[in-house]
Amino acid sequence: MRLLHVALLLVMFGVGPAYAGDSCSTLMCMSGKLVGASIGKSCAGPMADYFKIVRFDRHGYSESKTKNARQAYLDSCSSETTGEGKRINDKFGTMRVGF
Repeated sequence: MRLLHVALLLVMFGVGPAYAGDSCSTLMCMSGKLVGASIGKSCAGPMADYFKIVRFDRHGYSESKTKNARQAYLDSCSSETTGEGKRINDKFGTMRVGF
């Protein structure tokens, strides 16, 4: 019974997955990819952080939930004011496999 209570508390107050990556560096690297620029090895990590964000529903992979979660990640970059994150997410937001 005690285990059940602990499990319920974890579910109720559980935190979603955290992404250690910096959303601003992801935004910068993905901006380059958006315009077709050559991206260096230093962008592999930030881009992987973006494409690791994947959401599922009862039917499997959910494009809309994934796109919304990725947009929230890009929006967490406080210095982004140009709308570049939305353009990036419009193009890459529903991709299941990244680069």
